Amino acid sequence: MELKKYKVLLFEKIKTQITDWFENNLSENIKKEEVYRFLHSIKGTAGALLEHCSSPGSISWQII
Repeated sequence: MELKKYKVLLFEKIKTQITDWFENNLSENIKKEEVYRFLHSIKGTAGALLEHCSSPGSISWQII
């Protein structure tokens, strides 16, 4: 399975959400539930990606 495309999608999702919050001056109005949901989603996606690796060191998490 090609995991690179999922890694790229994960980083795009993170970048998009952070940009929405901070470039649109919404950072003071973010609900804690929204932050929790966002972080939980990242944790779940990253965990799923790592689960498909033969060893934890086989994926490079460098931002391209």
